[in-house]
Amino acid sequence: MTTAAPRSLADALRAWPDDRLARLLQARPDLAVPIPSDAGLLASRAASSLSVRRALENVDARRLSLLETLAASEGPMPLPEADADAAAGLEDLALIWGGVPEWHLVGSVRDVLTTGTGLGRPVAVLLADHTGSRLQLLEEALGAIGRDQLLQRLTDPDSIRALLDKAGPQAQAIVAQLAAGPPFGKLKDARRLTPLDEVDSPVRWLLSRGLLVGIDDETLELPREVALVVRGAPAAARTEPALTTTKVGVKDIDRAAAHEAADVVNKVEKLLESWSDDPPSVLRSGGLGVRDLKKAAKDLDITEPAAALLIEVAYAAALLDQTPSVDPDWLPTPAFDRWLALPPEDRWLELARAWIGMPRMPALVGSRDERDKARAALSQDVDRAAAPTDRRRVLDLLLETRAGQAVSEETVVSVLAWRAPRRGARLRDLIPSWILGEVAALGLSGRAGLSSFSRLLLDGHDRDAARALRDLLPEPIDHVLVQ
Repeated sequence: MTTAAPRSLADALRAWPDDRLARLLQARPDLAVPIPSDAGLLASRAASSLSVRRALENVDARRLSLLETLAASEGPMPLPEADADAAAGLEDLALIWGGVPEWHLVGSVRDVLTTGTGLGRPVAVLLADHTGSRLQLLEEALGAIGRDQLLQRLTDPDSIRALLDKAGPQAQAIVAQLAAGPPFGKLKDARRLTPLDEVDSPVRWLLSRGLLVGIDDETLELPREVALVVRGAPAAARTEPALTTTKVGVKDIDRAAAHEAADVVNKVEKLLESWSDDPPSVLRSGGLGVRDLKKAAKDLDITEPAAALLIEVAYAAALLDQTPSVDPDWLPTPAFDRWLALPPEDRWLELARAWIGMPRMPALVGSRDERDKARAALSQDVDRAAAPTDRRRVLDLLLETRAGQAVSEETVVSVLAWRAPRRGARLRDLIPSWILGEVAALGLSGRAGLSSFSRLLLDGHDRDAARALRDLLPEPIDHVLVQ
């Protein structure tokens, strides 16, 4: 007895066992708030645009290319057997449903992937009104018999590439320009198709082979499938870039990291001691003034971005806060006195844990917002709910390297971009670079390699991490000899 194929996403979810539904809610936690009462409600949430956007942020390049393939089609379609595991992963995220032989794309996924991307409509839609002699001319040009075979030639990436390879440089340049978006061009008598022996221009060459389609008497449209091939999708990289490393040595990495860790602790102490005597004022709009940030950087002999990082970390560690007065100042909190009584390794531990979990992005300090206003340190303008997750992605990737190995910024950026191409939007490649700089500045890494005490911290062994750092720090000086 065969199981009937599901007729909708809700129908598919009803057939899932409890453990699979639990994994879906773990992967997409927004679906569980509040707890859905039935599969229909769960399917409705899973198909909402906002939830889909969140889910797509954690889809890797290979799976994203499959979604783009499905998005290029107006209906269900099969996927290559080689991509069965990737398709199963997308099904587990409730982004597709159905299974072999044909997969269905959740409707809002298509909208999210194609809206605002500069992509045209699928070729099946553009050729829907091609009948009679117009259809026959295309079939003859592509050696196809019937509409189905014609559409197969114009949707298969390899077939499209072969056609583009035969196009001249001018025709290829036209396609490249339209593929970047918008997908429309102008041409007099655009709907007219020319027999191959009468083609007299690059545009007519493309029209005669279905690589461009006339949608009215003066407008051309580039089919979505052609644009995706030219852009490199769905022919995206199928394998993750290698995480290349160089050998440095555990001792060298640990010594360099411990030096930075000790320096961070000393600078935070010096900064907050000076603010105890001369506290800066809180801006009317909230945050720290530019002059106060410049002064802090000068006093500590560091750059302004480095000073902003230390200030933000001290605030996240509850060592610093604004006073509850009409004209508030930034002052150390009572927790600062307790922090000063701790040994250096424990002071660093509190700073590192605060940085890992703080929902703020210090690297945004000084950048311009949508109103062209500079973002201030300690202001709401640098709040970023996704910051802890972004940090953990970078740190987890560093944990994948062997102890004593250094990794380049370029490698980290490329691997994370492959694992989540849509995460971070225009800041996608900048965020890992910012985080790597903070990792080094705070002493979690040294010479571009993750330290042994940081590995212990990230694995949840806080006390072991503190002891490992203590053994690397110089003995504190508790007396002065005067001669």
